[in-house]
Amino acid sequence: MQYIPTFIDTYSEWQEATVKQSTVYHDLDCEKSAYVFDVIENGQYAGYIIVSATRDNYPILEFSTGRTTDVITELTTGSDTLAQERADERRLTAGESEPLYLGATFYCVEYSLINDRGEVVDHVVVDMTVPAIVDLDASQVEVPIGENDLLEQERMKKQEANALWDSLEEKMKTTSPEGPALSRGLGHISNYP
Repeated sequence: MQYIPTFIDTYSEWQEATVKQSTVYHDLDCEKSAYVFDVIENGQYAGYIIVSATRDNYPILEFSTGRTTDVITELTTGSDTLAQERADERRLTAGESEPLYLGATFYCVEYSLINDRGEVVDHVVVDMTVPAIVDLDASQVEVPIGENDLLEQERMKKQEANALWDSLEEKMKTTSPEGPALSRGLGHISNYP
């Protein structure tokens, strides 16, 4: 976080900020995909940083002075309503929800659908930014490049991301406890990549 204010003037107030874990996002396979950290400046919310939960993606995925969709009441209420409407169509109840981060601007919520015996019998995914129910079976998108090219791009992205993670880890090893990173409340965060 200490580097963001050095290259983007609008984030200069983050120079002395600290971070606090907010949300853990998952992907469609129920694997952790990202961690959200609230940026706290002078005891007040100043924005957020989304950090990848895996080395297969870039360490810093997103940052903003705004709020993530999972804490914006209008969006969460709309998603809850859509999920319950889908559940009602099937005479089920919308149960627990799990926030999903599927990449930049792809914020979704997956809801369990529960029958009258309390059993989870299905799930529904709601895109929070639209808001709309996502039909995963019909979400096949035509990609204008060949499969081999797509796989090569993915391999190169992972290789680049891993190099960035390695660089970050090396910087963390060489930062002394008296260094600027830890004096600002940063440094290694346990249980995070």
